[in-house]
Amino acid sequence: MTNPQTANDILSSITEHQKKELRELYAEKVKRESEALRLYEPLPFQDRYHSSHAKEILLQAGNQVGKSLAAFVEDARAATGQDPYEKYPKENGIMVCLGMDEGHIGRTIHKYLFREGAFKIIQDHITGKWRAWKPWITEDWERKAEAKPAPPLIPERFIKQFAWKKRAQHVFEICELHNGWTIYAMGSKGDP
Repeated sequence: MTNPQTANDILSSITEHQKKELRELYAEKVKRESEALRLYEPLPFQDRYHSSHAKEILLQAGNQVGKSLAAFVEDARAATGQDPYEKYPKENGIMVCLGMDEGHIGRTIHKYLFREGAFKIIQDHITGKWRAWKPWITEDWERKAEAKPAPPLIPERFIKQFAWKKRAQHVFEICELHNGWTIYAMGSKGDP
């Protein structure tokens, strides 16, 4: 029976190229652990929305309480195959995001799904890991200067390609994901 190798023994026996690959893998692991969908913590009304298997749902609440965030988290979970309630196919789905007009597609739909900042995150002072910022907790509120925008709900690693209508304004028509999902964005003010 041989003695188990220590981490230093293992590191001394691998090449510089292998060490570089290990560093890259570790960095990717840390990055994925900090993805927005992993850090999102729904409020009770949002969780009831997410867990519902109803075909149609009306999400009604006051201004600035998280309705849009919940809806776009639901979209991102579906499209990336990460819905914890397994309501959607993990591959080859079709999603249609309907906005008021092109401006709504670029300023709201694209912003929530593909850019950072759908919600805020903060490093936990005990674990050192990133988590959702909870401003209703006194300690989090006092550390609000440390909060930063969460990464995109749909990370770049999922995106295969965009078909842009107006790229500079983030107005897209189609987004294809590597898992076969296709996201269409269209305005409701166009000709029928």
